[in-house]
Amino acid sequence: MRKTAYIGILLVMGMLLVPATAQPLSDTASVTLKGGFGVKAVVENTGDTTLENISWEINVTTAGFGFVLFGHKTGTIETLAPGDTVTVPSTIGRLLPPTIGFGKVNITANVDGETSTATAFLAGMFFLSVK
Repeated sequence: MRKTAYIGILLVMGMLLVPATAQPLSDTASVTLKGGFGVKAVVENTGDTTLENISWEINVTTAGFGFVLFGHKTGTIETLAPGDTVTVPSTIGRLLPPTIGFGKVNITANVDGETSTATAFLAGMFFLSVK
């Protein structure tokens, strides 16, 4: 009985996942914030030259009532060829340590000095309704 309830809850949470719209960061890159198991940013090279040493940072903060633990992630994308995409942080990066919390949150992604924002509902390690 419990397993069925847990599976039902996970299915409902999966249906609530909505990616944010891509926001151009520059003439050569775009980012899309996504939820699900941990927050992630998909960075795409939309230009015709290879990008190198792209610094990124994702911050998750509460938007009112709730709490967030481990809401700050940073890193560097070594190279990104034209037309390629990369998801940051990687799956391992989302797990060590995972962002954990509960409540409405603000998500800010900074990729090479340009900022993209979204809001979501954080339930444990799951980011729901990212908009």
